[in-house]
Amino acid sequence: MLEQVICEHLQSNEALAAKLAIYDGKPAVFDYREPAADDPGWQDGARYGRIVFSLQIRDDPTRSRCGNLAVDVLSESNTQLYKDMEPIVRNNLDGYFFVSDDKIISLKWIHRSPGRESMAAVCEGVTMYFQVYCYPMKRPFAVNPASLLASWCKSYVESTGQSAYFLAAGETLPSVFKPTAEKPAFYWRLIKLEPCGWMKDRPGADFRTTSLQGHVIVPGQSEEEAELVLRLEQAIEKSERIICDDLSMFVSKDDSADLTADSMRQGQLTIKAAYGIAADRTASDKLQNVSIEMK
Repeated sequence: MLEQVICEHLQSNEALAAKLAIYDGKPAVFDYREPAADDPGWQDGARYGRIVFSLQIRDDPTRSRCGNLAVDVLSESNTQLYKDMEPIVRNNLDGYFFVSDDKIISLKWIHRSPGRESMAAVCEGVTMYFQVYCYPMKRPFAVNPASLLASWCKSYVESTGQSAYFLAAGETLPSVFKPTAEKPAFYWRLIKLEPCGWMKDRPGADFRTTSLQGHVIVPGQSEEEAELVLRLEQAIEKSERIICDDLSMFVSKDDSADLTADSMRQGQLTIKAAYGIAADRTASDKLQNVSIEMK
């Protein structure tokens, strides 16, 4: 589960672990709810510092809404220890990707607020909030232009000598990673699909037009991110026709790059293209070579 991956990621940070209480032999990081005060798992009876988080995932294909992660960073009252833990937690979550089973998410810091007043007598702290974006691994179409463009993008990027993370492209990814300028992340998603208005269907082939959105992700490094976006956009426009496996697409000249777009939420590249798919055989096609003998 993603919650377990996040939990283990925070527990593995030595600087943070040194400031946390120990529960059941591990640093006190919990998903949703902490153990009771009298639970024997607390080492030496110490319950602070500790971290309690709650993850809510919202898989919205339009990306108009996103999920959220709330993280309580708590220390014993009058110690101010939470102030030392807060930047460590933020640095280990903001811009990170987490992978588990068929889910990929990324986190983006939003804001902080004072901790829970109901616990002021025993502890103090802060609640940190992060936006959560999803990158579905499984694509629903047998012939999917997003998969085609993702495969082409992988081949192109690797041909330049650039190392990268390719999201939802059949790649084996680490359970936790943060893209950098040296190793950015790329993601393609399908926005729109409709019959082609400028290329007529032919016998055995139907044509479709598609709009695709490309995300080039380098958290906190806008200049490097913009450079990668422009290089990829120019390569796509120059290619005109993208071929991969048994499918090819003709790229429209209407593609665009928005360097002000949020790389995790919206994506900076908009690509419009046309492609053909095999049409269903007609009844007459199926009846060919059938012989009938009358007696």
